[in-house]
Amino acid sequence: MLESGIGRAHNLHIASLPNFKLPSDLSASKRYYKEDLIDPPIELQRDGTIKVPKGLGIGVNPVEERIKRATLREEAFAP
Repeated sequence: MLESGIGRAHNLHIASLPNFKLPSDLSASKRYYKEDLIDPPIELQRDGTIKVPKGLGIGVNPVEERIKRATLREEAFAP
C-alpha cells in the first residue's frame, strides 16, 4: 500500500521489532512523493538501508501546510 511518511514511520518502527516477519513498504519518501507530509523525510542511506526515526513519538513531524495542500475533502463528525 502506498503510504505517506506518517504511515511509513510506523512501518519502520514495527519492522525493526525482533521476529517481525512481514514488513510493509519501507521505501524512501522520494520514491513516491515530490514532497512528503513529514519532516524530516524518510531517506535511503548509501548502503541501501533506511534508518528508523529516533525523535519523539514516531520520530517524524507532520507538516500541517503540506497536509492541507494534499487534502481533497474535510468532514467533521459530532459525538
